[in-house]
Amino acid sequence: MKILWMLICCLSISACGTDNDPADLCQPNPCTETDRTLCVVEGEAYRCDCVAGSHLEDDTCVDDDPIDPCLPNPCTETDRTLCVVEGEAYRCDCVAGTHLAGSTCVDDDPIDPCLPNPCTETNRTLCVVEADGYRCDCVAGTHLQDDTCVDDEPIDPCLPNPCTETNRTLCVVEGESYRCDCVAGTHLQDDTCVEDDPIDPCLPNPCTDTNRTLCVVEGESYRCDCVAGTHLQDDTCLADDPTDPCLPNPCTEILRTRCRQDGEGGYECWCDVDYHDDDGLCCPAYAENVADQCQCIATHIDPDDSGECIVRCAESSIEGLNGYCPADQVCVQGICIANVCVDVLCPEHAACVVRGDVGECQCDTPYHMSEDLCCLQNASNVEEVCTCDPGYVADAAGDCQAEPDNPCEPNPCQDLGWHRNLCVPDSSAEGYTCDCNVGYQDQSGQCVLTQWDACPDGLSCQEGYCLPADLSAEQCLVDADCREFDVNAPTTCNADAAGGICRGCFYDSDCPDNSQCNPYGTCANLCDDDNDCPYGRCYSAVGYCGQKICVSDQDCFQSTVCVDADGDGSGQCHRIPCQ
Repeated sequence: MKILWMLICCLSISACGTDNDPADLCQPNPCTETDRTLCVVEGEAYRCDCVAGSHLEDDTCVDDDPIDPCLPNPCTETDRTLCVVEGEAYRCDCVAGTHLAGSTCVDDDPIDPCLPNPCTETNRTLCVVEADGYRCDCVAGTHLQDDTCVDDEPIDPCLPNPCTETNRTLCVVEGESYRCDCVAGTHLQDDTCVEDDPIDPCLPNPCTDTNRTLCVVEGESYRCDCVAGTHLQDDTCLADDPTDPCLPNPCTEILRTRCRQDGEGGYECWCDVDYHDDDGLCCPAYAENVADQCQCIATHIDPDDSGECIVRCAESSIEGLNGYCPADQVCVQGICIANVCVDVLCPEHAACVVRGDVGECQCDTPYHMSEDLCCLQNASNVEEVCTCDPGYVADAAGDCQAEPDNPCEPNPCQDLGWHRNLCVPDSSAEGYTCDCNVGYQDQSGQCVLTQWDACPDGLSCQEGYCLPADLSAEQCLVDADCREFDVNAPTTCNADAAGGICRGCFYDSDCPDNSQCNPYGTCANLCDDDNDCPYGRCYSAVGYCGQKICVSDQDCFQSTVCVDADGDGSGQCHRIPCQ
């Protein structure tokens, strides 16, 4: 009976026993290692995989990175919707323009310069209100050193210096305590630091020039002054002119030492050079007398209290377009924006420039970007080293020169025209091929401008070009954009150029926005450096922004491409054509 039952079983089931059923390899589960208990059959064997929420790392299943606790945003309280990740948790911060008072975000006080706190430098976030603004002090446990707040040394009793008595400020560590010693040039007498008896540098008198024998002690040195009845002129003491009231100079007031005869036998004391008189007070340029103190006018600032007023960053004046911004910001066409270049590391021969809200590395002239390295012409990045391209060899100066047998020097493709001037060495009988120039592609034997079927992320096809939604940094797209201030202006838009360029101007009023008509008849922004030029670079010799020279697309940014129309090896950055 038992044999009959087994026969029936074998006839009704595709296989008998467990040897032929691969699924049975995982029953019972042979995978018992922590978080690696997922048994998967593979042919006649099996493997142990990590369970959900973990992944394999160095043959061990470890937890996946935690889910972002700020997605979706859990912060819904009024004005406190800024979610900040803190490990596996989060905190809710106040939005811009508000600050935390108790447990509620309230509007900033517009008359309090410390709300919101402008002091963001590391360890220097203590904002102190002053009559004319604010200052940023070091937080507790730190002190100022070389204009940076550094941690106090808790084991050093001399930091900060506890010795403040006159001439006794030399702190000397003694174990866990300290003592206060006299400074150089003084000594201790009756528990007071008094000045040492200096050697008199005027004995014997070193001043022997004619009429200049008056020796005056200055610290440990001396100076030679003119004797009475004479005055210094061109480093020589000459006899005073009894008819000149300005000899010797009677004007000794600080910043008012220029003597001028008044025409009536008397004299007037004028402010020194670079200073002007404002209601009886000598003030520097762009400063005025306010309550008997020189203060910078509203459009200028003296950020380091040096006595020099410099223009603020503002759109209201030509000078303000490149004016002053705080240390963590840069002035871009009259607006202070965050200096996004602070943490950007650029290769040698490159500098970071601000492009919108991104910091990008731009190679110095005549270098070009090649896979994150700045290389000279005819060289490329090979294993993180700039190496001469095939057919070129480095000379003593490091420049890549054509080898004698280089079939592309001189360029045999130069006069072909039709944008097919790029010579590429190959193994053909001629030894080279003439390819389409950078920015062009072969289409049925013709080199035509490369057009993109789909624009890069963040751009859309508008008027035949890939452009961002915000066109505020663009100069023009159509001719009408160039005629913002005069509809009859002769300027037209070169829409191919990166950012668009208005050309054909005669006056500044022929140009849009803050651009000026440069000597070459194109509308360009004034600039001090490349940060002022959204799409090009600053040509400091003329002080205007211009188009950027490129070798490849790597030299262009802000979603532009390199176009070399004549194939001479250097093109210009253009907008991306689209269809």
